Amino acid sequence: MTKAAQYFGKELKEFWKLNETKEYMCALVEVLFPNGWKDTDLNADEKHSVVLAINEFEKGQHSFITHKETRALKALLAEATKGHGGGTWAHPKLAVFFARWLDVRFAVWCDLMVDEILRGRVEVQPVAAPLTPDRTVEDIVKALLPEVRRGVSFIP
Repeated sequence: MTKAAQYFGKELKEFWKLNETKEYMCALVEVLFPNGWKDTDLNADEKHSVVLAINEFEKGQHSFITHKETRALKALLAEATKGHGGGTWAHPKLAVFFARWLDVRFAVWCDLMVDEILRGRVEVQPVAAPLTPDRTVEDIVKALLPEVRRGVSFIP
């Protein structure tokens, strides 16, 4: 994620600060951990922070999710390594959301694709960049960007 953000002239820390990111992470945690996160590596304080964040999210008050609560959500969905060759790995389910933030053209392309799928104009096929645990967000973004940059038009 770090390298992808740098490539687009953005700072990853700004992505984590966005209310939309906090809200998305809460929703994603609910989906990925439907039975709770008791079996995760989070400590008791982090688990409590996730509970608080989810509660704020459910009340529609994602702007009240604190930095501490955001860190706990990130502990479930991302992992940062420091030093030479370090960077941030995130759960593959964050890839498209993150890529949409990186590049508005990609966001528009995604919206057009969803519209085409909903209208039944395209048949859903496996993508060239499958989301697998061994693929980084950077791999997925690099694989999808040529499609966007090619200027594929779905407008009749």
